[in-house]
Amino acid sequence: MSKLRVSWQIIAYMLAFAVALALWPGVFLLDDAYITLNNARVVLTGFDPVYRVSPLIGATSSVHLALVALLGLFFALPLASAILSAAAFVLYAAGLKALAVSVNCRGWALATIVFTGLFVGYLPLYYFNGLETTLAMAAVAWSLALRDCRFLPILCGVMPFIRPELVFLSAPLFVRHVAQSRHFTASTSLAMVAAFVFSLWYLAETGMPFPNTGGAKVAFFAENQQPLIWRLTTVFVAVIGAAILPLAFGLVRIRQVPAGWCVGAFLAAWLMVSAWIMPGSLLHNHFRYLAPLVPALCYPLAALLSDIGSNKLKFVLIGWTIFSLFLSLPQIQPGIGFTEEGFYAAEYVRDQIPAQSTVLVHDAGIVAWLQPEARIVDVVGLKTPSSSLSHKRFTRGACKWGRALDEIARNNMATHLVAIEGDQFWECVSSGLEREGWTLKPIRLPNDHGYVIYEIRQSGNNGPSASNLDRGD
Repeated sequence: MSKLRVSWQIIAYMLAFAVALALWPGVFLLDDAYITLNNARVVLTGFDPVYRVSPLIGATSSVHLALVALLGLFFALPLASAILSAAAFVLYAAGLKALAVSVNCRGWALATIVFTGLFVGYLPLYYFNGLETTLAMAAVAWSLALRDCRFLPILCGVMPFIRPELVFLSAPLFVRHVAQSRHFTASTSLAMVAAFVFSLWYLAETGMPFPNTGGAKVAFFAENQQPLIWRLTTVFVAVIGAAILPLAFGLVRIRQVPAGWCVGAFLAAWLMVSAWIMPGSLLHNHFRYLAPLVPALCYPLAALLSDIGSNKLKFVLIGWTIFSLFLSLPQIQPGIGFTEEGFYAAEYVRDQIPAQSTVLVHDAGIVAWLQPEARIVDVVGLKTPSSSLSHKRFTRGACKWGRALDEIARNNMATHLVAIEGDQFWECVSSGLEREGWTLKPIRLPNDHGYVIYEIRQSGNNGPSASNLDRGD
């Protein structure tokens, strides 16, 4: 009977994988996914003709990048990333089930946890973003489900290289494991070997044993310059806006569940560190940086549902999850449209801008993926580290980028800029350059909301003549 049950579970997971892959719309909803694809291509080819830097420059997740590149040996890279996303979805679903069962959650309570953990908030968007988000959620779920497994240190060693903030969960789980097992040497060896592979890769490629993306974003957004009350308010707004707060009902059981203090430490540390250095990141891309908190919150919630034996809370969670689906699913089509608009702009850069040009971008993925002949400079600093140095010198707040952008443009002898029109925040890139005395002439406009391509020059510099204005694709 148990073999039959296992067989049905395998069939169910295979079906879930097939459905998830079939639902992939053929493009990814975030430009950052194409940074990963370009990085994976560089891993496989050995050279980046666009940015001329290591593939680990600007790569937050070396684990996700390595897996995409590995699958890229057998499939086209976009399909490889989609396959990994579908597999991560199944792995996450299985992890949710495992962590719930580990605290004796069964029947309808178990079904509620899995359903809620998969679809609450904006989670459906993350399954199509082409990034490591779902893999990070799966890692959190399985680390809690396997909290007493002797091989947990391996997962603890890998987790910070899936997403850096997962160190706030892997570290306390590792301390707990060592304290209980009393096998300090063996556990430490397993964790260090697992971490060493990815740390050594970063060290060899970037000179640092960890990702560099956090420092670049902190320098660009400069939110650590804001008053503390503003930062705390931003975190509060993000937690509310992410539509995951009902999951916090389970925190009343956090002291009773095994490793509950590890979950508490993870939640507190991640929110406090975010508030301290870059709280606005929790708002980015439909709150995706809060996604790993979902399985962490589902863990004590599963214990609560298994204990109270009441359907009231289940109805609340199911109702809230269905409400969340009405929030998140309508965002998919606009996201696809914006990605397609990014491709139109990138094709213009590839086909219309001369090879000797230098193009400034703030979205560094799709343009690079299409491999233009022009030189691309990332003004944020993820793929162009020198830009981050300029922001460290001059930027003292979001949208206060003028002096840094001026230095970046002058040092790189920039001739063009690709920037979003219709978004007040990102329009600060073009307006910041104008305030520093640069002349911006649009040569390609979007049909509606999207990317404008400018020909730029410093005042008094005649520069190249402007091309005919092109609108749309």
